[in-house]
Amino acid sequence: MTYLLWIPIEIVAYAVYTWLSYKNNLIGGRWLMWMFLFGTICQPWLIASSVSKNLYFDGILYDFIMILTFIVTMAFLGHGKSFSPANWAGIGLAIIAFILIKI
Repeated sequence: MTYLLWIPIEIVAYAVYTWLSYKNNLIGGRWLMWMFLFGTICQPWLIASSVSKNLYFDGILYDFIMILTFIVTMAFLGHGKSFSPANWAGIGLAIIAFILIKI
């Protein structure tokens, strides 16, 4: 049940943070301030760590979701074109590794 709480919050937070990163890289200026404010105010790990029953696994899950959300959002914004098949295969292997850690 706790995963239903913090995982969606993390996905939304890191999708927004990735979008802010994209804008900061593209335009700069005030987007740096917005990134700083959002990153300071929105800390999903505070929620995840406080409700976790298995901190080790949840830490790995949190990092994995953070990375996957960043990659998917960047691909959605048009930056996935620079990924080679080897990069996408690496993401697939990371997903498989994560499943194996859980087993």
